[in-house]
Amino acid sequence: MSFSTQIKEELCHAKNDKLCCQKAEISASVRVAGILTYLKSGGISLRISSENVTFMNRLNSEMEKIYGISSRERSLGRNHEVFSGCGIVLGEEEPIFEQYLSDRKNCCNKSYVRGAFLAGGSVSDPDKVYHLEIVCRDAMIAEELGEYLEKFEIVAKVVERKGHAVLYIKEGEHIVDFLNIIGAHNSLMELENVRILKEVRNNVNRQVNCETANIQKTVDASMKHVENIRYLIQIGALDKLSPQLREAAIVRLENPDADLNELGKLMSKPLGKSGINHRLRKLDEIASKRS
Repeated sequence: MSFSTQIKEELCHAKNDKLCCQKAEISASVRVAGILTYLKSGGISLRISSENVTFMNRLNSEMEKIYGISSRERSLGRNHEVFSGCGIVLGEEEPIFEQYLSDRKNCCNKSYVRGAFLAGGSVSDPDKVYHLEIVCRDAMIAEELGEYLEKFEIVAKVVERKGHAVLYIKEGEHIVDFLNIIGAHNSLMELENVRILKEVRNNVNRQVNCETANIQKTVDASMKHVENIRYLIQIGALDKLSPQLREAAIVRLENPDADLNELGKLMSKPLGKSGINHRLRKLDEIASKRS
């Protein structure tokens, strides 16, 4: 079962007892995915297609219970309650959806967003990528849905794709907020677990990369020190240096893999990291001037 199907199954088995919320969910489903045509009888035909059988059963059941609309006939007749609830107006050639942002209660706003997701939404496998989208019949309805999401401080974008308007969210945190709004709490927890694992994995990778870079930096510096010290020996300059610098050079030659802290402790008079680093840099400067 895909993650999208899992979410929709969870939503479809959740209770939605308030009549106002049921109407809001139906309204969103019809506006997002509904196709309207005039019938010869004078009524209006509504067609909504979905691969999710559970969602279609839920929608059909609620429409028949609330509006008396049979799923077999799916004719809206001249049901003005449905028209007003879904923002349908009678155009000359076909029924159309008008711009319609209802001032609903907060619970109904959540139900509206849930109905939109059930009708046209999907979420990618969070193990691979964070991406939630809702395919809407046109840009007006997609932008309208975006305004509903703004009520919950969720920012979504709209693009055109294959004749449809697609509202999408790519931020993992906003997808979690979206799932919370529509009531998919079990799926939300699963997504959060994935996000936590990803974050831990990324932190570990960053730490490993950082440590690897530091090790490489230490190795490169050590090789440079050894090369310069050998050059000073070759030209007979090492014996002319101060005892402190000669000792630092010998300790570095004998311990090429040691870091600065370890080198400082090996000196006859132990030095801190900055002290041994100062002497090695001085050796590098002398070698550079003699080359």
